[in-house]
Amino acid sequence: MQLDLIDNQWRDIQFALCIALSHTEKNTNLNIEDHPLIKRYIKTYDQISEARKKEKINNSWKEVLNL
Repeated sequence: MQLDLIDNQWRDIQFALCIALSHTEKNTNLNIEDHPLIKRYIKTYDQISEARKKEKINNSWKEVLNL
């Protein structure tokens, strides 16, 4: 599935993942490396970061080529 969101929306989702990660870590006694939900949060955060980075690079090339 692919979502068509603007960069601000992706950034907000990343921020929400950080908040969820923090709350999950505080409310459980498991180590970060042992908690499957925290692992998923981190993986999703990293995937969004990579996609945002690729999109910014792609958009910068489009701007240069249009000049």
